Amino acid sequence: MTQESNSTTLMLVVVVTLFLMVEVPLGVNMSVMIVENTANKALVAEHTRALPQYGPQHTPRAHSSNTPGLSSTSSSTSSSCLATR
Repeated sequence: MTQESNSTTLMLVVVVTLFLMVEVPLGVNMSVMIVENTANKALVAEHTRALPQYGPQHTPRAHSSNTPGLSSTSSSTSSSCLATR
């Protein structure tokens, strides 16, 4: 085999590997959703379905009148930044 053929083979292996790394978890997720919806039985716990939200914008607050996730100072700061652009 020539060097060009080896490079082509390696490139194909890398592309197929990346494709499978992305698509296999999506396929498993889709299969689980199909089984759950068909059998009307939860296979995955409800609290594990959503990704956790991290950062200061997602900290729990006690009955805030502002938009969830935004404080009054951060919204005024962001609007003043937009006005200066």
